[in-house]
Amino acid sequence: MLIKTSIRLFITTLICVVVSTKLVQSASDETFCKREVIFEYFGWRIHRTICEYWLRVHHAFTLAYENDRVVPKCTFPGGAPRPTCLACKIQNSSDCTVYENVITGDGIYRRVIAINGTTPGPKIEAKLGAQVVVHVKNDLIDEAITIHWHGMFQFKTGFMDGVPMVTQCPILGGQSFTYRFKADPAGTFFYHAHTGAHRNDGLTGPMVVYEDEEPNKGRYSFRRVPEDNIRAPPMDHHTIMLQDWSHRPTREVFLIQNGGGGFYPENPFFPEGTSRVFNTRGPDNVAIAGIPYESGTINGRGRYTKPLFFQDSPNSNLVPYERFYVTRNTPAWRYRFRMICNSIQYAYRVSIDAHPLTVIASDGFDIDPVEVQSLIINPGERYDFVITADKPGQAYWLRAESLVYTMDDGVPIDEDVLAILQYIDPLTGVIQSFEDDIVSVPHPCTATSKCKVLNCPFTNFPPDRHTQCISIGDVKRVGVANRWEKVPGSPPMSFFGGPWDPIDADEQIFLNFHFLNSGPAINGKSFVAPTSPPLTQPDSVPEAFETCDFSCDQDDSADGCKCTNVQELKYNEPYQFVFSNAGVGGANGGAPHPVHMHGHSFVVMKVGFSELDQNGKFVKANDDICCPCPDDETKCCTNIQPGGTDFGNVGLTISTRGRVPCNNPRWRNNNWNILPNSIPGLNFKDPIRKDTIIVPAGGYAVVRIQADNPGWWFLHCHVEIHALGGMTMMLNEAPRMQKRLPPPRDFPTCGNFDWSAFAHYIAAKRTLRRQSVFDFFELLSKYSNDDFMKAGSKMKEMKLGTSIPRRTSGGAGTLNGNIQLSRTADGRISLSSTGRTEAIDAEENTFMQGIEAMFKAKGTSRK
Repeated sequence: MLIKTSIRLFITTLICVVVSTKLVQSASDETFCKREVIFEYFGWRIHRTICEYWLRVHHAFTLAYENDRVVPKCTFPGGAPRPTCLACKIQNSSDCTVYENVITGDGIYRRVIAINGTTPGPKIEAKLGAQVVVHVKNDLIDEAITIHWHGMFQFKTGFMDGVPMVTQCPILGGQSFTYRFKADPAGTFFYHAHTGAHRNDGLTGPMVVYEDEEPNKGRYSFRRVPEDNIRAPPMDHHTIMLQDWSHRPTREVFLIQNGGGGFYPENPFFPEGTSRVFNTRGPDNVAIAGIPYESGTINGRGRYTKPLFFQDSPNSNLVPYERFYVTRNTPAWRYRFRMICNSIQYAYRVSIDAHPLTVIASDGFDIDPVEVQSLIINPGERYDFVITADKPGQAYWLRAESLVYTMDDGVPIDEDVLAILQYIDPLTGVIQSFEDDIVSVPHPCTATSKCKVLNCPFTNFPPDRHTQCISIGDVKRVGVANRWEKVPGSPPMSFFGGPWDPIDADEQIFLNFHFLNSGPAINGKSFVAPTSPPLTQPDSVPEAFETCDFSCDQDDSADGCKCTNVQELKYNEPYQFVFSNAGVGGANGGAPHPVHMHGHSFVVMKVGFSELDQNGKFVKANDDICCPCPDDETKCCTNIQPGGTDFGNVGLTISTRGRVPCNNPRWRNNNWNILPNSIPGLNFKDPIRKDTIIVPAGGYAVVRIQADNPGWWFLHCHVEIHALGGMTMMLNEAPRMQKRLPPPRDFPTCGNFDWSAFAHYIAAKRTLRRQSVFDFFELLSKYSNDDFMKAGSKMKEMKLGTSIPRRTSGGAGTLNGNIQLSRTADGRISLSSTGRTEAIDAEENTFMQGIEAMFKAKGTSRK
């Protein structure tokens, strides 16, 4: 045993120099920000800080390097174990590299989308107010992309928001697109694809915007980041990108649930009936997903050890875990971790063994610090927390536990996503711990010492988990004076507090997130994307939309419909959104929904939850929400189950066979509908800001914004499967103001195309060597003026011959009245109008250009 320990100590000491050197090198990476002169005129200069990045998006495979598959080599030639394995080529086992050069995923071979050779992509960093420039090159084989800058306000640059067919046209394969926008607000964010299912296949990466003054900077070892030398400080360089992970492309995962019958077989070639997946469920017995939980990664690394469908024994998987390095010091240093959830569907409960988490920010905005044992993070959310590096051990496990419980005995599945918190000793340097030597365990939660958990999607875990849930609605903001006027639509603190613009009844917008026969929906409408982006091609509206029929959001429409769901907002008015999760396909028949709003952060006024029993299981939806009865919309049918509040109204659901779609929800208390400020429990004093919030199953979230950012903004559930299915909509904010914010010159356009049988007839009649009468007739058909149509008809009757010699022309005259076509004695073409003849000069332009110039001179517009 002593010899084994000595060998391990020698090995770890030997590699400490290498790892320490790597850490030093990473701290001196090239900076991408610098102060530049962007305009100069007679000595007058405009300076701006420009942070410029280049992203190449391409396909790749996990466990591949230099066009070869790699396998782990975990021992030295003499047989001694390596602290971390090398990646060695299958065709040449002596040709090895470190796993930092390999996309590992969870150790299972699959195709992914990479950015500059990695997934997730490189971190984008900037100072608050800097101009961020990102050049995106799409080298995918057969797919178009866009990139969304999740959490950025995009004030006055909505066309940079990156939503296909809403703010821009997709970037086709081989094309490039340059995003430019202001880094605002400050905090933790990320960028990701907004096309198809690319986000979860790897097209994503972290983004951090630093500021000089942070309200919570005293909570960790804060250091100011220079404006023109962006580099994360030593105690603020840890970024956690957490997500669930599938061994199939995400589009297949979507199709399995939407068209594949729910079959998610162990053996894809010979599925059995038992292979069909209906739902996975959480601790409250509410559905989480229509797919089984497979795996997860932290910063693109994980370790899947269960047998694959063709294996009889567990998978031998030795790909490395992600490691986060901290230094043991006296006094102890405090490190900030910035955590991002990029999941397809699953939320995670995150903790670090032996280290309490002090949560200081959510979605980029500072909060009054909350110390917890763990926190729950949902798709699209970000949380910043601080740990104190004062523990004696060498390494500890960072754990991300899915909220999935087994269907049979109702206990949590034992499939944590793991990473390593590795301590550095200031005297001996890095001692790379062997994974087998890490003996840390989760903090014990007991009946007398309950573990605090932040951001639960329910009021409490089952009692045997010994936890205390802290709702995100109970968290307070920090860093801003507690002035009521900071909350949109709230009353002033005193008579002299300034004007009051209260929330009116028509400025309270109810949006119910649920599932109907039409698919995932909001208020009964499954979203159909426009055929042209309305923000940058406003002339395409409304032809580019699939219009929502009046019956779509009626309460007797249990099937729902597919259409382009739009909500218009007036400029600079306060709005209160009530996100609910009720009715058929909602509550315990749905799933929790993390709702994300583009172009804004919102203040969280209140969060309401469903009712649970003593064992933490779902009983009924929150009675604050009224789902109108299909056969009498004046009555509520939110809880018509036996023993439910509305059981007496079950007879008012005959037309929908007992289903309550809840397409048009409202408050049960009508005073709350008339006077939104009268709702009990609204936090007017110190609500936090977020841009993504979990809407509990059977519950609701009340948020407010000021509609001061003109544009077309996406609002959607950030569960990828739900969004792909249609749980999305558009906010058309301040339509008149949008005209003042046009896109840049030559901004790409796109849309549908169609042409008529007659247009094809004219095209087919063209001659290849000479211009014919049909060329002129085709040109005439582009104009709406009836005189030109008549001229076109006359031209066919005149029978000028089979072709007209190709000539150049440049002159153009003003035409009035009827037009006739004739030929002069020298063979040139002339147009006659009301007795006056204009000959076409055969010197400069082509014959057709001369004709079109004459039409333009007449002021005729195209169709």
